[in-house]
Amino acid sequence: MAAAEQRDAIADAIRQRLAPVCTDWPADLFESVVNRLADITMKYQGLSSSNVYDRRSTDRLIDDLREALDRSKGLRGE
Repeated sequence: MAAAEQRDAIADAIRQRLAPVCTDWPADLFESVVNRLADITMKYQGLSSSNVYDRRSTDRLIDDLREALDRSKGLRGE
């Protein structure tokens, strides 16, 4: 798979995983976060011996975002 195709696949996977917890985000902010995460993932995959996308880091980020959302709702009294 070419680097551009791999990056697009990573961005799509990140987008799908984050979309449910970022529904209130403006579209441009969401896309910039997705693209930045894809770029960082590509960078560090190049440094590793394995070029397989590992969803665990995305899962941890989603868990952190959910916790932040829950804390925010708690502070707002929702």
